[in-house]
Amino acid sequence: MTPDPLRAEEITSAWPLGGINALAVPGVESICCFKASGPRGLVTAEGAATPALEILAKLATLRGADVLHVGGGVPGLVLYPVASGFRVLLFTADLTTQPLKTAVKREDGRTRTLDMPAWSALTRPLS
Repeated sequence: MTPDPLRAEEITSAWPLGGINALAVPGVESICCFKASGPRGLVTAEGAATPALEILAKLATLRGADVLHVGGGVPGLVLYPVASGFRVLLFTADLTTQPLKTAVKREDGRTRTLDMPAWSALTRPLS
């Protein structure tokens, strides 16, 4: 099997976040995006973690936490806020070929501007 040439790129963390965001609805209990290892896996033959594994590992630490609702939005931009204890982490993904910029207004009225590089995924604290 031929290795996926994009496996080491940030897009491999952006698109699973988009899928997880779309499937965060009642009735969905699990999804499978990747093989664990090998030419198309989360871990390379050399044992290195791919960007997809890194974001999935961050999300796994928040299992059972509340996923918050986000209104509005920019086409191609995924906003996936997760509340855990007294903090909120915002997972973001740009699924477009262009950098995106948007503002997120928090419940306390403060606004946070997000600059997203094309084909990328980032995690930021909101609280």
